[in-house]
Amino acid sequence: MMSRVVEGNKVPLYRQLATTMMQRIRTSDYRPGEALPSIRTISSEFNVSVNVVQRAIRELESKGMVLTQHGKQVLVAESKRAGQAAIVFGMIHPYAGGMVFGRDVLYFAGQTFSGRNNLLFTVSSDGSTARERELAEHVVANGARGLLLWPVESDLNVAFFENLARRIPIVLVDRLIPGSKLPAVVHDTQAAGRDIAEQFFNRMKRRRLLVLVDDLDISPYQSLLHGLRTHADELGRFTDLTTIQLPISKAVAQFNQSNFSMVSQFTQYIERLVREDDYDGLFCYQDDFLDYIVIETGLSDRLPGLQLGCTNSGGLNTRSRRFQESRPVTWTIDHMGAISLAADRLQNWVLSKKPFDGVIELELKRCDPVQTPARPLSPF
Repeated sequence: MMSRVVEGNKVPLYRQLATTMMQRIRTSDYRPGEALPSIRTISSEFNVSVNVVQRAIRELESKGMVLTQHGKQVLVAESKRAGQAAIVFGMIHPYAGGMVFGRDVLYFAGQTFSGRNNLLFTVSSDGSTARERELAEHVVANGARGLLLWPVESDLNVAFFENLARRIPIVLVDRLIPGSKLPAVVHDTQAAGRDIAEQFFNRMKRRRLLVLVDDLDISPYQSLLHGLRTHADELGRFTDLTTIQLPISKAVAQFNQSNFSMVSQFTQYIERLVREDDYDGLFCYQDDFLDYIVIETGLSDRLPGLQLGCTNSGGLNTRSRRFQESRPVTWTIDHMGAISLAADRLQNWVLSKKPFDGVIELELKRCDPVQTPARPLSPF
C-alpha cells in the first residue's frame, strides 16, 4: 500500500514517518531481526528527503525499536514498544451530525476503541455515495491500515470498495452492499422478522398486525420484511399482516431538530389505518418514531387494545416515561457489539495478515413486556 506523510501538519514530517514505521513494525510489515528498506527506498516511498528518513530512524533507535549497524543496515529490534504503537483505522458511517443516532454511532465507536491501543478516524458520508468514496480515499491516504464501513442507502460503490479492499482490509458494519463479497458483521433481522410474526400471531394471539418500516433501501429492512412475510405465510396468517414503508428516518431527523410539523399528519394516518382495518398489533422498527407518533400523542391511549412492538439500540437512548409505561415488546439491536466485533476482526486481519471472510449475523434479543406495580412516590 502506498503511504505518505502530510505536508503542513503540525506534527513534524520525521515524527509522522517514525509513527508510520512503528505501526509497520507492530503489524509485522517490518519483522524483528530483519533489515529495514534502504533509506533511499523509504525516502522515495514517502516522498520525503533522506534527512527526514534519517531523523525518523534516530527516533526509532531512541525508543529501542531498531538497531543501526553503522555502514551496513538498520535492523528491527525485538521490542515491547512495538506493541504500543497505535494502528490507525477509519470508520465511515452515513448518519448526519444532527441526528441523535449519528451521535450514538460516535459513542459506540469511541467506546469500542477506547480499550484498544489504536486510533480511529470516524467520519460521516451524510448518505452520499460520492462522499463515501472521497472519504475512503482520504482516510486511506492519511495512514489508515483498515476501514470499517457502514454503507449508504442503495450503495453503488461495490466496484470501488472491492478494488480498495485489495489495498487495505475493509469490514462492513450493520449493512451489506448489494453484489459485494466484502466481509461483514450485521444483525440477523430476517430471524427477528420471523420472531416478530411468531410473537404477535402465536404467543400474543393478535388478530391483525401492522408493521411500519423505514423506506430506506438497506439490507436490514429487506431481511426483516422477508422474515416477517415468510413466517406469516407459514403460519397461514399472511393476509393478517400489513407492511408499510414510510420516510421514518427523515421524520426522526426533523424531530431531532425540534421540528414536529409532521407529527399530526403521521398520527392521523396511522390511527386511520388501525381503526379502518381493525389492527390489534403494531410493530415499528424505530422506537423513537413509535414514541413521538403513537405514544406521546396519546394515540396508544385512544387505542387501548393495540399491542406495540419495536427495536431499540441496547438502552443507550431512554425513551419517554409514557413509552416505558406502554410496555412495548422490544428486540434489541446491539450496535456496539457489532462495531466491536467488526473492529476485532479488522485488527486481527491487519496484525496477522489473515483475511476475515464471510458474514457474521448477530441475534436481536427479544424483551417481553413486564407488568410492574406502581410505587407511591415519597414526598422527600
